[in-house]
Amino acid sequence: MVFFSQSASIKIAYMKIFTAPGTMPAVRTGLKGMLHTFLCGALAVSVHAQQKIPYAEGGLYGFKDQATNTQLVTPKYDMAYEFRDGLAKVVKNGQSGFVDTTGREIIPLSFDYVSSFVEGMARFEQARKWGFVDKKGKVVIPATFDFAGSFSEGLAIVERKGKKGFIDKKGMAVIPLAYDEILYFSEDLCGVRRGNKWGYINKAGAVSIALNYEEVSPFMDGQALVKKGYHWLLIDNKGRQMASLLYNNISSFSEGLALVESDGRFGFIDRSGRVAVSFEYDYATSFSDSLALVKTNDVFALINHYGEVKISLPYDEVSSFSDNLAKVRKNNKWGFIDRAGKITIPLSFDEVSHFSGDLAIATKNDKQGFIDKTGKTVIPMTYDKVYPFVNELAIVRKGDKMGYINRQNQVVIPTNFDEAYDFSEGLAGVKIKGKFGFIDQTGKLVILAEYDEIHYFADGLVKVSKGESVFYLNKEGKCVPYKGYNCNVEGIAIAAPAN
Repeated sequence: MVFFSQSASIKIAYMKIFTAPGTMPAVRTGLKGMLHTFLCGALAVSVHAQQKIPYAEGGLYGFKDQATNTQLVTPKYDMAYEFRDGLAKVVKNGQSGFVDTTGREIIPLSFDYVSSFVEGMARFEQARKWGFVDKKGKVVIPATFDFAGSFSEGLAIVERKGKKGFIDKKGMAVIPLAYDEILYFSEDLCGVRRGNKWGYINKAGAVSIALNYEEVSPFMDGQALVKKGYHWLLIDNKGRQMASLLYNNISSFSEGLALVESDGRFGFIDRSGRVAVSFEYDYATSFSDSLALVKTNDVFALINHYGEVKISLPYDEVSSFSDNLAKVRKNNKWGFIDRAGKITIPLSFDEVSHFSGDLAIATKNDKQGFIDKTGKTVIPMTYDKVYPFVNELAIVRKGDKMGYINRQNQVVIPTNFDEAYDFSEGLAGVKIKGKFGFIDQTGKLVILAEYDEIHYFADGLVKVSKGESVFYLNKEGKCVPYKGYNCNVEGIAIAAPAN
């Protein structure tokens, strides 16, 4: 089990707020099978928005009518997204904008990045500064911030020179940019940090609860978990201490109970801080559907909110539940059970993964394939390694070479590569003789394998390195000046400016 302390939860939430969309981790040796659900969902087909959907042809994107399959906008963009409220984001040569349902560019492709519209405003980045544009293409708030989050309840977090605060839709700082870290409002209070101490402010910017804590969490039902020194406390929205929680780690509340750890033992507390389920477990998960998975003296069970054993699980190992199924192992064989403890897939495999969609990876005799939720083998276990399906393709390895198959186990792209990575915006990174390049979905090498490091494509561009040079390429393999990176690279063609 991965047990997150409240500290980890807060850090993860903060990272999500302040990590710029489109930032991709570098692809290096060993980073195989990385899933990028954000990119995978970019072209999700919608049945609304007048049935106008993006589609790809020849490596470029346009729009067509889903019902009649009629072309509406000729493919000319490096990336196109689905329509929302009559507008669709499009990207060419690293510049983003919006088109309407006729294909007219309502908001010119003039931004390095632009987000979806939230509360009528879209965040944009231009020359490493952030601002906001409305649906008519008018820059309502100029790009003067080092970063900006989306609007929520009429307020947006912004950052300048390392300090954060809130602005309104006129760009006025309603909460001064005076904090080192800041969370979004929850129940009219917002966690803020100055230096090493956290506290809470109200929507007028006044300090409601003094900055005296090492960590804080958002308020929920009038309560919040905070850490002072080495101790966790439960406080109300006036800052009054409701309980002192002398525990090493505390999770968020789920179904009214929080999983806590004390001296290596796990139990549960309620919102008053009272111990609801005693500390008698070597392992435990948070409650879901009124049950929690626990382990005591190598014996697994599912308990209720009172700590009563509802289902005994006579297995050597039990995973947490995912999509109402849990992996179980006994006598070195793996299978699956449901929340009633019933075996749904017999324990006949040497190893299994959690299900990703409707398929799970299964291993027998050091060979891998895929099974469905009935346990049926849908792709035989004949590969040395397989990776989850992404965009209807799975990376497979035979010997020391990698390629791609579809769900019918047909080889779409032969296993010719030293390394292979998931497709992103129609292209996938591959490694050939120690260098990286990109292939299209036919397996054709469209960007030569001559780079030392690559990332995933995002909005029609990819960050690469060659020797000491770091720069961006478009899908034609030409360099595009972007985010301060220039194209002074020997032997690399430069893309023409976007029209």
